[in-house]
Amino acid sequence: MTRYRNTCRISGRSHFVLQSVGLARLQFKYHAGCGLLTGVARYGK
Repeated sequence: MTRYRNTCRISGRSHFVLQSVGLARLQFKYHAGCGLLTGVARYGK
């Protein structure tokens, strides 16, 4: 299985996610939520 690391920053913390072929959909949902939370944290204040 090919795995690579993606980073996602929330409130100054970096979250590392290992993606595999079977987790691609979960990975997408995670990053979608991360982007949303980042947007709220950045523009919601």
